[in-house]
Amino acid sequence: MDLTAPRGTLDLLPPDGGRMHALYERAARVAELYGFRYVETPVFEHTELFARTSGASSDIVRKEMYSFKDRGDRDLTLRPEGTAPLMRAYLERVHDLGSPFKGYYLEHMYRYARPQAGRYREHRQFGVEVFGSTAPAADVEVITVGDRFLRSLGLRRFELQVNSIGDGACRPAYREELIAYFRARVEELRDEHRERFEENPLRVLDCKDEACRTVSAGAPRITERLCDPCREHFDGVLAGLNVAGVDAVVTPTLVRGLDYYTRTAFEFVSEALSQ
Repeated sequence: MDLTAPRGTLDLLPPDGGRMHALYERAARVAELYGFRYVETPVFEHTELFARTSGASSDIVRKEMYSFKDRGDRDLTLRPEGTAPLMRAYLERVHDLGSPFKGYYLEHMYRYARPQAGRYREHRQFGVEVFGSTAPAADVEVITVGDRFLRSLGLRRFELQVNSIGDGACRPAYREELIAYFRARVEELRDEHRERFEENPLRVLDCKDEACRTVSAGAPRITERLCDPCREHFDGVLAGLNVAGVDAVVTPTLVRGLDYYTRTAFEFVSEALSQ
Protein backbone atom coordinates (compact mmCIF):
# COMPACT_ATOMS: atom_id res chain seq x y z
CA MET A 1 0.00 0.00 0.00
CA ASP A 2 1.46 3.33 -1.10
CA LEU A 3 0.85 6.01 1.53
CA THR A 4 2.62 8.82 -0.35
CA ALA A 5 0.73 11.66 -2.01
CA PRO A 6 -0.04 11.02 -5.70
CA ARG A 7 2.49 12.47 -8.13
CA GLY A 8 1.70 16.07 -9.00
CA THR A 9 -0.18 16.82 -5.78
CA LEU A 10 0.87 18.71 -2.67
CA ASP A 11 -0.07 18.43 0.99
CA LEU A 12 -0.41 21.84 2.65
CA LEU A 13 0.55 21.35 6.28
CA PRO A 14 1.39 24.06 8.84
CA PRO A 15 2.74 26.63 8.32
CA ASP A 16 2.12 26.43 4.53
CA GLY A 17 -1.59 25.75 4.96
CA GLY A 18 -2.01 28.97 6.90
CA ARG A 19 -0.08 30.90 4.28
CA MET A 20 -2.31 29.57 1.52
CA HIS A 21 -5.40 30.49 3.53
CA ALA A 22 -4.03 34.03 3.89
CA LEU A 23 -3.55 34.17 0.10
CA TYR A 24 -7.18 33.14 -0.38
CA GLU A 25 -8.34 35.89 1.96
CA ARG A 26 -6.20 38.50 0.21
CA ALA A 27 -7.49 37.46 -3.22
CA ALA A 28 -11.09 37.62 -2.01
CA ARG A 29 -10.62 41.10 -0.54
CA VAL A 30 -9.16 42.48 -3.77
CA ALA A 31 -11.84 40.88 -5.97
CA GLU A 32 -14.69 42.08 -3.77
CA LEU A 33 -13.21 45.57 -3.64
CA TYR A 34 -13.87 45.72 -7.40
CA GLY A 35 -17.40 44.35 -7.09
CA PHE A 36 -16.78 40.69 -7.97
CA ARG A 37 -18.92 38.10 -6.18
CA TYR A 38 -17.71 34.72 -4.95
CA VAL A 39 -18.88 31.60 -6.81
CA GLU A 40 -18.25 27.86 -6.57
CA THR A 41 -18.81 25.25 -9.26
CA PRO A 42 -18.71 21.41 -9.09
CA VAL A 43 -15.29 19.78 -9.11
CA PHE A 44 -16.41 17.75 -12.16
CA GLU A 45 -18.43 18.70 -15.24
CA HIS A 46 -19.68 16.99 -18.38
CA THR A 47 -16.63 16.29 -20.56
CA GLU A 48 -18.33 17.91 -23.55
CA LEU A 49 -18.23 21.30 -21.81
CA PHE A 50 -14.44 21.40 -21.96
CA ALA A 51 -14.18 19.70 -25.36
CA ARG A 52 -16.41 22.36 -26.94
CA THR A 53 -15.03 25.43 -25.17
CA SER A 54 -11.33 24.56 -25.11
CA GLY A 55 -11.29 23.01 -28.59
CA ALA A 56 -11.03 19.32 -29.46
CA SER A 57 -7.44 19.79 -30.71
CA SER A 58 -6.21 21.67 -27.63
CA ASP A 59 -3.57 20.09 -25.40
CA ILE A 60 -5.99 20.20 -22.48
CA VAL A 61 -8.58 18.06 -24.26
CA ARG A 62 -6.14 15.78 -26.08
CA LYS A 63 -3.87 14.78 -23.20
CA GLU A 64 -4.32 16.74 -19.97
CA MET A 65 -7.87 16.09 -18.72
CA TYR A 66 -8.79 13.68 -15.93
CA SER A 67 -11.87 12.12 -17.54
CA PHE A 68 -13.97 9.14 -16.49
CA LYS A 69 -17.37 7.48 -16.87
CA ASP A 70 -19.65 7.36 -13.84
CA ARG A 71 -21.95 4.45 -13.02
CA GLY A 72 -24.63 6.03 -15.17
CA ASP A 73 -22.27 5.84 -18.19
CA ARG A 74 -21.93 9.64 -18.28
CA ASP A 75 -18.66 11.18 -19.50
CA LEU A 76 -17.32 13.48 -16.78
CA THR A 77 -14.09 15.42 -16.26
CA LEU A 78 -12.39 16.99 -13.26
CA ARG A 79 -12.29 20.70 -14.11
CA PRO A 80 -8.96 21.67 -15.76
CA GLU A 81 -9.80 25.41 -15.74
CA GLY A 82 -12.38 27.73 -14.23
CA THR A 83 -13.84 29.87 -17.00
CA ALA A 84 -15.99 27.25 -18.74
CA PRO A 85 -17.67 25.97 -15.52
CA LEU A 86 -18.47 29.51 -14.39
CA MET A 87 -19.80 30.37 -17.85
CA ARG A 88 -22.01 27.26 -17.74
CA ALA A 89 -23.30 28.21 -14.29
CA TYR A 90 -23.96 31.79 -15.40
CA LEU A 91 -25.94 30.70 -18.46
CA GLU A 92 -28.06 28.42 -16.26
CA ARG A 93 -28.84 31.29 -13.84
CA VAL A 94 -28.61 34.36 -16.06
CA HIS A 95 -32.12 35.52 -15.14
CA ASP A 96 -31.22 35.43 -11.45
CA LEU A 97 -27.73 36.90 -11.74
CA GLY A 98 -28.39 39.68 -14.23
CA SER A 99 -26.04 41.12 -16.82
CA PRO A 100 -23.24 41.99 -16.71
CA PHE A 101 -22.19 39.57 -13.98
CA LYS A 102 -18.84 39.78 -12.21
CA GLY A 103 -17.72 36.63 -10.42
CA TYR A 104 -14.54 35.28 -8.86
CA TYR A 105 -13.47 31.82 -7.76
CA LEU A 106 -10.74 30.18 -5.67
CA GLU A 107 -10.81 26.52 -6.60
CA HIS A 108 -8.76 23.41 -7.29
CA MET A 109 -8.05 22.52 -10.94
CA TYR A 110 -6.72 19.28 -12.39
CA ARG A 111 -4.45 18.72 -15.39
CA TYR A 112 -2.42 15.65 -16.26
CA ALA A 113 0.80 17.44 -17.16
CA ARG A 114 4.44 16.90 -16.28
CA PRO A 115 4.96 18.19 -12.73
CA GLN A 116 7.64 20.85 -12.40
CA ALA A 117 8.60 23.68 -10.08
CA GLY A 118 5.48 25.66 -9.22
CA ARG A 119 3.23 23.53 -11.45
CA TYR A 120 1.23 20.59 -10.16
CA ARG A 121 -1.42 18.26 -11.56
CA GLU A 122 -3.73 19.46 -8.82
CA HIS A 123 -3.35 23.21 -8.45
CA ARG A 124 -5.23 26.16 -7.01
CA GLN A 125 -6.53 28.92 -9.22
CA PHE A 126 -7.80 32.41 -8.48
CA GLY A 127 -9.88 33.76 -11.34
CA VAL A 128 -12.18 36.68 -12.05
CA GLU A 129 -14.68 36.77 -14.92
CA VAL A 130 -17.08 39.31 -16.41
CA PHE A 131 -20.03 37.94 -18.40
CA GLY A 132 -22.49 40.01 -20.41
CA SER A 133 -20.19 42.88 -21.36
CA THR A 134 -17.88 43.34 -24.35
CA ALA A 135 -16.72 46.81 -23.28
CA PRO A 136 -12.96 47.44 -22.99
CA ALA A 137 -13.62 48.53 -19.39
CA ALA A 138 -14.51 44.93 -18.46
CA ASP A 139 -11.10 43.67 -19.61
CA VAL A 140 -9.40 46.58 -17.89
CA GLU A 141 -11.10 45.72 -14.61
CA VAL A 142 -10.14 42.04 -14.80
CA ILE A 143 -6.51 42.92 -15.51
CA THR A 144 -6.48 45.56 -12.78
CA VAL A 145 -7.65 43.01 -10.20
CA GLY A 146 -4.67 40.82 -11.13
CA ASP A 147 -2.27 43.73 -10.87
CA ARG A 148 -3.64 44.90 -7.52
CA PHE A 149 -3.61 41.38 -6.09
CA LEU A 150 0.06 40.87 -6.94
CA ARG A 151 0.98 44.27 -5.56
CA SER A 152 -1.00 43.62 -2.38
CA LEU A 153 1.41 40.73 -1.77
CA GLY A 154 4.37 43.09 -2.01
CA LEU A 155 5.39 41.83 -5.46
CA ARG A 156 6.95 44.37 -7.81
CA ARG A 157 9.21 42.40 -10.15
CA PHE A 158 6.62 41.41 -12.72
CA GLU A 159 5.54 42.59 -16.15
CA LEU A 160 2.06 42.70 -17.66
CA GLN A 161 2.01 41.57 -21.29
CA VAL A 162 -1.09 42.19 -23.41
CA ASN A 163 -2.22 41.52 -26.96
CA SER A 164 -5.41 41.31 -29.01
CA ILE A 165 -6.15 38.08 -30.87
CA GLY A 166 -9.09 39.52 -32.79
CA ASP A 167 -12.49 37.88 -33.19
CA GLY A 168 -14.57 35.99 -35.73
CA ALA A 169 -14.48 38.92 -38.14
CA CYS A 170 -10.73 39.36 -38.51
CA ARG A 171 -9.07 36.25 -37.10
CA PRO A 172 -9.97 33.80 -39.92
CA ALA A 173 -7.99 35.78 -42.52
CA TYR A 174 -5.08 36.10 -40.11
CA ARG A 175 -5.29 32.38 -39.41
CA GLU A 176 -4.87 31.55 -43.10
CA GLU A 177 -1.92 33.94 -43.37
CA LEU A 178 -0.33 32.30 -40.35
CA ILE A 179 -0.84 28.81 -41.80
CA ALA A 180 0.93 29.86 -45.01
CA TYR A 181 3.81 31.30 -42.98
CA PHE A 182 4.29 28.12 -40.92
CA ARG A 183 3.82 25.85 -43.95
CA ALA A 184 6.86 27.49 -45.54
CA ARG A 185 8.86 26.79 -42.36
CA VAL A 186 7.35 23.49 -41.27
CA GLU A 187 10.73 21.73 -40.96
CA GLU A 188 11.77 24.24 -38.31
CA LEU A 189 8.83 23.43 -36.02
CA ARG A 190 8.86 20.79 -33.30
CA ASP A 191 7.38 17.45 -34.38
CA GLU A 192 4.03 17.97 -32.64
CA HIS A 193 3.33 21.20 -34.51
CA ARG A 194 4.54 19.89 -37.86
CA GLU A 195 1.55 17.58 -37.82
CA ARG A 196 -1.02 19.91 -36.24
CA PHE A 197 -0.23 23.54 -37.07
CA GLU A 198 -3.03 23.78 -39.64
CA GLU A 199 -5.65 22.82 -37.02
CA ASN A 200 -4.89 25.91 -34.94
CA PRO A 201 -1.79 27.89 -35.95
CA LEU A 202 -2.24 30.23 -32.98
CA ARG A 203 -1.11 27.41 -30.72
CA VAL A 204 2.31 27.48 -32.37
CA LEU A 205 2.63 31.06 -31.17
CA ASP A 206 1.72 29.81 -27.69
CA CYS A 207 4.42 27.11 -27.74
CA LYS A 208 7.32 27.58 -25.31
CA ASP A 209 9.72 25.36 -27.30
CA GLU A 210 12.77 27.35 -28.39
CA ALA A 211 12.53 26.24 -32.03
CA CYS A 212 8.89 27.31 -32.27
CA ARG A 213 9.63 30.59 -30.51
CA THR A 214 12.35 31.35 -33.06
CA VAL A 215 9.99 30.68 -35.98
CA SER A 216 7.16 32.63 -34.34
CA ALA A 217 9.35 35.69 -33.86
CA GLY A 218 9.04 36.47 -37.58
CA ALA A 219 5.37 35.53 -37.95
CA PRO A 220 2.73 38.04 -39.12
CA ARG A 221 1.40 40.22 -36.30
CA ILE A 222 -2.32 40.07 -35.65
CA THR A 223 -2.26 43.55 -34.11
CA GLU A 224 -1.51 44.85 -37.61
CA ARG A 225 -4.48 42.96 -39.07
CA LEU A 226 -7.29 43.69 -36.62
CA CYS A 227 -10.68 44.79 -37.93
CA ASP A 228 -11.81 48.29 -36.92
CA PRO A 229 -14.00 47.16 -33.97
CA CYS A 230 -11.19 45.00 -32.55
CA ARG A 231 -8.66 47.79 -33.03
CA GLU A 232 -10.93 50.25 -31.24
CA HIS A 233 -11.49 47.72 -28.46
CA PHE A 234 -7.76 47.10 -27.98
CA ASP A 235 -7.00 50.82 -28.02
CA GLY A 236 -9.70 51.23 -25.36
CA VAL A 237 -8.10 48.53 -23.21
CA LEU A 238 -4.66 50.15 -23.44
CA ALA A 239 -6.11 53.57 -22.66
CA GLY A 240 -8.07 52.18 -19.70
CA LEU A 241 -4.99 50.47 -18.26
CA ASN A 242 -3.09 53.73 -18.54
CA VAL A 243 -5.83 55.57 -16.62
CA ALA A 244 -5.83 52.82 -13.97
CA GLY A 245 -2.08 53.18 -13.54
CA VAL A 246 -1.36 49.67 -14.80
CA ASP A 247 1.77 49.47 -16.96
CA ALA A 248 1.46 47.10 -19.92
CA VAL A 249 3.75 45.84 -22.67
CA VAL A 250 2.13 44.96 -26.01
CA THR A 251 3.42 41.49 -26.93
CA PRO A 252 2.38 40.50 -30.49
CA THR A 253 3.13 36.77 -30.05
CA LEU A 254 0.99 36.45 -26.91
CA VAL A 255 -2.06 34.25 -27.58
CA ARG A 256 -4.19 31.84 -25.59
CA GLY A 257 -4.44 28.10 -26.24
CA LEU A 258 -8.19 27.75 -25.66
CA ASP A 259 -10.76 28.27 -28.41
CA TYR A 260 -13.17 30.48 -26.45
CA TYR A 261 -10.72 33.39 -26.24
CA THR A 262 -11.34 36.49 -28.36
CA ARG A 263 -9.79 39.94 -28.37
CA THR A 264 -7.76 40.72 -25.24
CA ALA A 265 -5.12 38.23 -24.10
CA PHE A 266 -2.83 38.99 -21.18
CA GLU A 267 -0.47 37.46 -18.67
CA PHE A 268 1.75 38.54 -15.82
CA VAL A 269 5.34 37.28 -16.11
CA SER A 270 8.29 37.50 -13.76
CA GLU A 271 11.87 36.29 -13.86
CA ALA A 272 11.62 35.92 -10.09
CA LEU A 273 9.44 32.82 -10.56
CA SER A 274 12.53 30.79 -11.44
CA GLN A 275 14.30 31.77 -8.22
